Amino acid sequence: MNNPDRNQQPAPDPTPDKQQPGKEPPTPVQPPPNKPEVEPIPQEIPDRDTPHTPADPQAIQEKEEAFKRQSPEKL
Repeated sequence: MNNPDRNQQPAPDPTPDKQQPGKEPPTPVQPPPNKPEVEPIPQEIPDRDTPHTPADPQAIQEKEEAFKRQSPEKL
């Protein structure tokens, strides 16, 4: 019923006098390299030379096929 380990005081944390083996000191942080200044991006986008034409809404109603189906020639 009695547990002999219960009355013992916990083991003190080991404080090593020197650094633990296998551990390496952290590498120092280096500042980022100096980069040349870049021109600021213009706020307005220049207009296109040829504007994009939207899809023809009538093509959907007429059900035009982009490619006509062709059956292979029988030999």
